[in-house]
Amino acid sequence: IHNQIQLNEFGYDQTTLACSSNNESFWLYDAINFSIVKLNEYGQQVTNSGNLLQLTGHNLNPNYLIEANDLLYLNDSKIGILVFDMYGGYLKTIPIQNLSYFQIIDEHIVYQKNGSIMDFDLKLLKEKKLNEVEEKYKFRGVSQGNIYYQSNDSIIVMNSIYIE
Repeated sequence: IHNQIQLNEFGYDQTTLACSSNNESFWLYDAINFSIVKLNEYGQQVTNSGNLLQLTGHNLNPNYLIEANDLLYLNDSKIGILVFDMYGGYLKTIPIQNLSYFQIIDEHIVYQKNGSIMDFDLKLLKEKKLNEVEEKYKFRGVSQGNIYYQSNDSIIVMNSIYIE
């Protein structure tokens, strides 16, 4: 551990999500103030989105947060994926609902939906099916052309997926 930060000492008593960022900093979702906050390695605030309830008009209940390709993605399973710039500025909402996990690969969002692995192209704003899988398997990621799934007692690797 490089540096341990007690978030409640910095006034973040209701932090429900966090993810890593560049330059040894990290993002968190502050459920009290309905905001995303970027902190440096010492717990000092770098940037703050402001109140997302006021910005978006939605009372968010986010379940996943990830930074990729100089953007921040905050998922709310009922609303979709909210996209922010690196300063916490709200850009848009991608209306993909009922997600608990997804992966960003270049200009694509890969996720599981109704027994299928889906690819949402961020440039073309189009969704396509990549693969089908039984509902009991949970999508865990894509790496080097393989899709990884998890069941209760095993990991499944499927070969040969291509994301254009």
